[in-house]
Amino acid sequence: MKIAVVSSGFAHVLRGVEAWASDLAVALAELWKGEQRAKVALLCGSAPKIPVSAETISLPCLRRGTRANSAVTRALSPFGGWRFGFGSEYQTEQTTLAPAVVNRLAGGGYDIVHLQDPWLAWLLEKARRKGRHRARVILAHGTDEPVEFLGRFRWLQELSPHYAARHSGRQVFMIPNFVDTCMFRPAVSFGEKASLRRSWGLSEQGFVLGSVGAIRVSRKRMDLLIRRFEEFRSFLPAALLLIAGSRTEETEAVERQAACSGAVRVFCDMSRERMPEFYRVLDAFALFAESELFGICFLEAMACGVPCVAQSNPVTEWIAGNAGICVDSENSDAVAAALRQVADPRTAETLGRRGRERAESMFSTKKVLEQIVSMYEEVLSRV
Repeated sequence: MKIAVVSSGFAHVLRGVEAWASDLAVALAELWKGEQRAKVALLCGSAPKIPVSAETISLPCLRRGTRANSAVTRALSPFGGWRFGFGSEYQTEQTTLAPAVVNRLAGGGYDIVHLQDPWLAWLLEKARRKGRHRARVILAHGTDEPVEFLGRFRWLQELSPHYAARHSGRQVFMIPNFVDTCMFRPAVSFGEKASLRRSWGLSEQGFVLGSVGAIRVSRKRMDLLIRRFEEFRSFLPAALLLIAGSRTEETEAVERQAACSGAVRVFCDMSRERMPEFYRVLDAFALFAESELFGICFLEAMACGVPCVAQSNPVTEWIAGNAGICVDSENSDAVAAALRQVADPRTAETLGRRGRERAESMFSTKKVLEQIVSMYEEVLSRV
């Protein structure tokens, strides 16, 4: 069995699709270390900034954020460029990477190509149907694509029961994202947490709420989070909110709102290596994104024993289970009540313990990797 895990990115902060691809390739490489019957390679548009312990093959493309990509996208997108792969910088990146990936798949004897980049997956699927390579394409759906588009793929992985249920009459694999529960772990003692807080310039005693996600108003609704936090401060004036995420075109607006608050700190483009420490300094975690296909940040917080407050929707409710509090974030009273609950040390300890247990039992690398390997075996067993 030879697997290609593919991601067009890696030129920017390792989150989302890029983190999924890197983590999966590393986990499979570790699982199959020393074995001849199974191999994995990470094919990407640019090498990860931090080397990973899996075979990594960097392939040419027009990367997001470069002048060449921007020029091509600006020239073609106004003329229906999205129809043929140039509607956005992300789509252009995928389109220009596809030929090199097809050539690598054809010459490398790969059995399966597994990826979350939707347009690239479709280009690889079309190339397979034309006989340009033989690898079976599995799209792990993490980008909120229409059901009609997903119907183009024979092999589809959904990340939650809610999204899997949309595909009536066809088989899909329901396998969630996973979290490294060794990397993301609770502070082993009050002393460790206090020491970490000092190193971050934080009070050892004050209540610290955190959030992780692209720093934007749309979708992630960081502006709403800050407003709800300010309302909560009437109950706990010394509370502090930390927000970590990738910079976007909307970040400056969030930073201005944070500056007006005086109790909100924004950390842009924090390296993934620092994220476990970020979670360990928190007392609670909150994110009120409109919708989440999965939301791996909840897994990371839960694995670190941090109680979560989230926007109520089927996916976050399933992820959190009895380890978090899901609310209608438009209801200020409901959010305030939830934050008061997680500010109570006994409630926080109970929810944090449940979250850690849930992360280990349902979303750990070992548990999910078993399901992924079984999926590969089933795909290869079918004609």
